[in-house]
Amino acid sequence: MPSSATITTTPTNNAPGGNSTDAQAGVDASELPLAPSAQLIQQYLDQPRIISAYEKPILERARDNGGVTDDDYEAAWTRFEGCMADRGYTKVTVKRYPNGIVDRGVMRYEPRTIPAYRFGDDADECYRDIAVLNQVYLA
Repeated sequence: MPSSATITTTPTNNAPGGNSTDAQAGVDASELPLAPSAQLIQQYLDQPRIISAYEKPILERARDNGGVTDDDYEAAWTRFEGCMADRGYTKVTVKRYPNGIVDRGVMRYEPRTIPAYRFGDDADECYRDIAVLNQVYLA
């Protein structure tokens, strides 16, 4: 949030015993605590060595907007599948649950002639580019 933002409120008369305010008038928004999801996202942003260049702008947007969107989550998994295709896998299928969650632990791939250990290494390498986004989305 911009540090110059100021939140002001007007008193309400809904509290027992008289007037109350929703926030103190004139409080600098940068002094307010972040929501739990924004705190988690900020923790990742504060550690740039563990987030990919792909993830950084998405996480910044997610921090400001309340979380990783379904569209960004799906785009990240499309990116993962594209990364695997770039490594020679003609078809990688990850498990997608009805609620939209993706489970990379349940994957199928072609061609089956590629050794499983190589597939695992390639999948891990491609996943590194979206791992933090996945963790934040699932949090």
